[in-house]
Amino acid sequence: EEQTIADLQRKIDSLDARVLTLQNAANGSPASRSATLQGPAVLQSIQADERYPYWMGEVVTRGAMLDISVEIQPGQGRVLVETEPLMGIVFQDAANTAVRVAENVTGRSLSASDVIFSIRADAEVPAVDGPSAGALMAALAIAALNGETPDSSVTLTGTIDAGGHVGAIGGVLEKSQAAKESGKRIILL
Repeated sequence: EEQTIADLQRKIDSLDARVLTLQNAANGSPASRSATLQGPAVLQSIQADERYPYWMGEVVTRGAMLDISVEIQPGQGRVLVETEPLMGIVFQDAANTAVRVAENVTGRSLSASDVIFSIRADAEVPAVDGPSAGALMAALAIAALNGETPDSSVTLTGTIDAGGHVGAIGGVLEKSQAAKESGKRIILL
């Protein structure tokens, strides 16, 4: 009897997945869409100075480029953020806002889709966290929904609010330098 219940549950789960796929197709959404761009970030680290009798440290900032991608696939309306190496939690809030903006701009519901943002950085990146990737995440989600490929020579940095307004960021000089060094032609602030 336990085996029968487990078999029935697997069949129900399989049917649920098929229904979600058909709903996405009916809404004009293919099985999976994705988009990728590099986004500028400011890295902070502490540089030790041992010339003094006590340990002294100075906060050093520099710009770096992160690989940011989005994949939209049939699912349950989840917004997931994967970072490598492990980074801060503010990305999750930015991702949630970016998805809502993408829904508003495109007029498409993502309630039957999972939106997965992946943020990758060099292994030497100590920690990155902040809302300034929000506008880029929204642009990627919109591009993925529209089946467009973003121009890799362009990058973007800015916070985003639920109304789709792009807001202020910090580290403009560091981010601009990192974008230039990585060969970007345009950086939108």
